[in-house]
Amino acid sequence: MNYQIFEAQATSYHQSVRRVNARREHWQNVTKPILRRLLEDARKYLKIDGVVNVNEGIHNLESVFLTYNNMPSGLMDGNRSITYFGGYLNFAQTVNGKIMIMIFYPRIEAMTTTMAPKQLEIVEPEEVAESLVVRVLHVFFKELLQWQESYCIQ
Repeated sequence: MNYQIFEAQATSYHQSVRRVNARREHWQNVTKPILRRLLEDARKYLKIDGVVNVNEGIHNLESVFLTYNNMPSGLMDGNRSITYFGGYLNFAQTVNGKIMIMIFYPRIEAMTTTMAPKQLEIVEPEEVAESLVVRVLHVFFKELLQWQESYCIQ
């Protein structure tokens, strides 16, 4: 058999595997700490009633997110307060090491249909910098405001 016909494909595959490992290493050493710092700085400055957290349940499939805390919605079911679940902005590693940025919308307990998360973009870990976070935060707040002002119980 002539294996030379597969040489370019095998080389490309090996390069891809090395690139995934490099992305994962960059996430651990650079991207994750940058996201934690920038989102925490934004949370404090903007007085967001929420937290910045890291989901490290599966190594190399982690996420850093800024979430609003849950709170009473102001609605009552008899004597029970109905909960408003705050939305959040999520930066998550994908299987190939790229970073998927998503918005998860707020919802009101048992009263609203949960809106599907909105995928903003997928970026290389090296692309995560202050300018990207500023741009994404702008979209996040715009989407939350639109949800708050226009979302109806369905």
